[in-house]
Amino acid sequence: MERTVNSDEMTQATYRETPYEDQTWEIVGEITASEEFQPMEVATIDGEKICIDPMFPDYGGRYGDPNLARPYLKPGETLKRKSVEEEEAEQGIIRVHRDDIERAIREAGEKARLEAVEQLVEENERKMQRVEETLLTVFKDYQVQVTEILSALEKKAVELAVSISEKIIGYAVEINPEYIIPLIKEAFKLAGSSHIAKVRVSPQDLEFIEVLGIQKIIREFTDINFVGDESIRSGCVVETTAGEIDYQIDKSWDRIKDSVVKAVS
Repeated sequence: MERTVNSDEMTQATYRETPYEDQTWEIVGEITASEEFQPMEVATIDGEKICIDPMFPDYGGRYGDPNLARPYLKPGETLKRKSVEEEEAEQGIIRVHRDDIERAIREAGEKARLEAVEQLVEENERKMQRVEETLLTVFKDYQVQVTEILSALEKKAVELAVSISEKIIGYAVEINPEYIIPLIKEAFKLAGSSHIAKVRVSPQDLEFIEVLGIQKIIREFTDINFVGDESIRSGCVVETTAGEIDYQIDKSWDRIKDSVVKAVS
């Protein structure tokens, strides 16, 4: 049989788990309902007569003379009937007041309507101004973009035209090797009185010059030394005592292209 442990004796060693129960109840009695009405007896306590505070006048006559003919009248007063003129005067005053009130209502309504219209107009003007500013900003941005696009297209068109011209010249140089003769003569003219020490040309042009002969090309210059230079594609470089005269066609085209592109940029 399991021994019951008091709280004073409860320790970790003596602890026992309590089983879980969803709910428990105990019947302690039954309710007896009675549907019979039983009025409550309330004792009547006699008191003094209700007194009136002298601070507040008795206009109703409730606690005064019970023989008064009309309420709201003081002892000795009688109710006087208003004359026709007095009633008409009161009606006229009421009518005037009503007209004033209606006129004031109309004026207030008209004023409120005008203020609402004015506010609406101002709000529409502010909205239109914001729309105009937005459209102007978009239009300016569009103009900048169009200008940039046109400038880029113009630059590309110029570069394409120069590139095509360069290819045409290169093709002409390949099919007509005699181009080098007038080119060398023009370079010699730029040398002036300076002594020409050496002329550098492409290996292909040097081969043409050697086959054709120096005397046939330039009769007045017989002691000029022509050498081949792998770095030169077309044209020539004339070395003189005053410096070099660069007559290379591809380099000239690069300078022309840079100048033209810079001019349109």
